[in-house]
Amino acid sequence: TTILVTHDLAEAVSLMDSVAILSARPARVAQLRPVCLPGADDLLEIRGTPAFLQLYGDLWEALSHQIRAGRLVTATNPDGTIKTRD
Repeated sequence: TTILVTHDLAEAVSLMDSVAILSARPARVAQLRPVCLPGADDLLEIRGTPAFLQLYGDLWEALSHQIRAGRLVTATNPDGTIKTRD
């Protein structure tokens, strides 16, 4: 088992069997998606396939949602609840 932590979504989709999108604070797995791309042996060619582009787009949408949610969070309270901006 290998866990690759990266900020490069295309790298994650190209190299891994599944991709986890973490939530905004507190970080948790918000989405875990399997990567089942045909022809995955050719990393350069696979990035132009419709299956890669669809999965990349779906994951980017999920990641963008978490990025927007994270901008609303400023800190956590001592009890673990999230303080948000007004």
